Amino acid sequence: KAKGLAACNSQTASPFGCLNNFYFKILSNFLGSLQMRNAEFGIPSAVMEEIEYHEDRKLDKAQLLRLAACNYIDEGHHVVLEGASGNGKTYIACALGNAACRRMKTVRYIRMPELLDELNIARSNGSLKKLMKAYKKVELLILDEWLTRPLTSQESYDLFEIAEARSSRSTIFCTQYQPEGWYTRIDPDSESQSPISEAIMDRIIHNSYEIMVEGRVSMRERKGLKASVKKGSGED
Repeated sequence: KAKGLAACNSQTASPFGCLNNFYFKILSNFLGSLQMRNAEFGIPSAVMEEIEYHEDRKLDKAQLLRLAACNYIDEGHHVVLEGASGNGKTYIACALGNAACRRMKTVRYIRMPELLDELNIARSNGSLKKLMKAYKKVELLILDEWLTRPLTSQESYDLFEIAEARSSRSTIFCTQYQPEGWYTRIDPDSESQSPISEAIMDRIIHNSYEIMVEGRVSMRERKGLKASVKKGSGED
């Protein structure tokens, strides 16, 4: 603290202006940390600076840095992170969420199985409307494991309500499936002729940045125990 004030006083700015700036930074850091705790990230330590741009991942660094500026949140756009299990989608999503928290955006991370459980419980105890309002209010929602399994009819309807509630709010979807494969997972009954799949897709896909997270080697394999042992032994 003393060092910060000394550096400030050495400048031509007024002492009172310096103090305001100094305490504003402290308050901003505190509020940012509070936002991160409330977000309940799957990987709390994920930050944009630590994303690994290996050649086989084919990540567009410039695009990710633009997203980290959070303009897409201000404009109400979505982000769809597609890729195989272990390719680092969750890390990137949480890093983008972390960047949003630093800019004082409200963020919530949740795995889709947990979201579906929440919705089921809320319906049974009469708090569904309150839960929907909470998900509508948050500025950035991160939905991990999106459509990891086919949905029931009730779950499809619930997701439609979430998509509708967030029509002007941003969501990051982490999924193993390309959008063309979402239809049969939202509505597994191909003979039902239900418009629910199209209704959900229409509210997401036409307003999304799609990012394919590739990789010949899984990030879990790169960071796993065997990789650490191999690196420690000096093997190529």
